[in-house]
Amino acid sequence: MSTFINTYFLSLFFFISGLLMHPKAEIKWLIKKMKRLLIPLIAFSSVFISVCAWCNDTSLTDTVLSMVWSDSKGGYWFIYTLFAAISLIWLVHYAYIKWNSPRWVYGLAVLLPWLIACGLCILLPQDITYLLSIPSFRRYYPFILMGMICQKERIQNTIHKTGVFGFVTMGYILFTILSLWKFQTVVSNISFCIWFITNIFGCVCIIEICRRICTRTHIHSLIQWLSEDSLGIYLGQFIIRCATKKTFMALPLSPYITFFPYTLLLLAVSVTMNRLIRKNSITTKIFLGQ
Repeated sequence: MSTFINTYFLSLFFFISGLLMHPKAEIKWLIKKMKRLLIPLIAFSSVFISVCAWCNDTSLTDTVLSMVWSDSKGGYWFIYTLFAAISLIWLVHYAYIKWNSPRWVYGLAVLLPWLIACGLCILLPQDITYLLSIPSFRRYYPFILMGMICQKERIQNTIHKTGVFGFVTMGYILFTILSLWKFQTVVSNISFCIWFITNIFGCVCIIEICRRICTRTHIHSLIQWLSEDSLGIYLGQFIIRCATKKTFMALPLSPYITFFPYTLLLLAVSVTMNRLIRKNSITTKIFLGQ
């Protein structure tokens, strides 16, 4: 199940972030993004660290150190990677507008952070790269760039054509089968290429399916409702997972049976928690950065 999810799941977050990213050459745009990402991260991670220390019977210092020195950052690596990508893309966009550079220079400059991250992963010790979450940045930054490329209406209209969409769908199915059969883990350059192509096909396929569903039904209102609290849901569910994981792991049931009920429980509680947070202007600013 987790291997199949890895053919689209995390990459889709970054792909959508790139799809919705419209950088402006203004410092207030970057400050707004900083407030929107970092304030909730600090608030939620503080609660998360306390809950983890209590559940695992460890000190706060040990919990903080284990979180800081791991690439996953307790699950919050997504925010670190996203903020680093947004900051670097803004810097490139600012220089591009200020110096009126050619378009091809902008393309190379946006790709440069990924090339530097690849070099740092080779040159620096693993502990340092994990501290800075460079491996996560190296793996998922290209999906933000792909999302930005797909902002163009011409590309979206091309994908929307039945023939192209069919090709993308078949490509995703075939590469997913290949990934599940031959490359379940990314341990070589070949397996990374297969994983990357599979995830690109998966992101485009799922985005197009959602687009077609939303144009024919009223489900877009549900998606919009969930997207308003998407950051809080993402950050908050780690706290709930940490507090409830031992209970669910202790159940005498197969993980395949408990997976979906547990996921729905996390989503329901996270949504409810964020609805309660929104009822107060102070908690909205602290936990949602709004």
